[in-house]
Amino acid sequence: NSVCAMTLSPGPHTITATYSGDAANTPSSATLQQWVGQTTTALTIASRANPSTSPTVIVDATLTDGVNGTGRAPTGTLEWRLNGQVATSCPAVGLSCMFTLPPGLHSISFTYSGDAYYKGSTSNTLQQRVYGKPVITGLSPVNGSAGTQVTITGENFTDAFYVNFGAARVSSFTINSATSITANAPAGSGRVDVMVSA
Repeated sequence: NSVCAMTLSPGPHTITATYSGDAANTPSSATLQQWVGQTTTALTIASRANPSTSPTVIVDATLTDGVNGTGRAPTGTLEWRLNGQVATSCPAVGLSCMFTLPPGLHSISFTYSGDAYYKGSTSNTLQQRVYGKPVITGLSPVNGSAGTQVTITGENFTDAFYVNFGAARVSSFTINSATSITANAPAGSGRVDVMVSA
């Protein structure tokens, strides 16, 4: 018996073994059709901060190959997508991306095109939450007794979880939109600052 180890590229291959024969044995040969498939890959991505209070978010990707790895470094192209669109601000080659995101929820994914030896793959979809700092631009009315309904206008109110009138925290409030909150003024007297926290 004879054994031969070969390193083959993906695709069909014809392998032939030939014996020349000798004084006691006639020549012979045999042919084998060998198919070599591409190695599967898997992509996962993870954020370094989720949720994030900063608009700058770094997402890292991990590219792994299956149990039948070729021992070759994968080539091909890499593509980040943000909210379904190609993220042109990210490098075409590289396993990390720095995004600058407005407040809200964002979908991020990553795709590897594959090459002659590796199959392409697409990562999980990451739901990245970015909290914006609430900014108050107006109050209506600007004065009143305890229990008066006050409309607070501004921006980045979607994820608000505290409303304070001075040191007094409002027990409940209504987020009407990203730019409007209504709350009932707590008991107290004098001029106080209103604060929205997220």
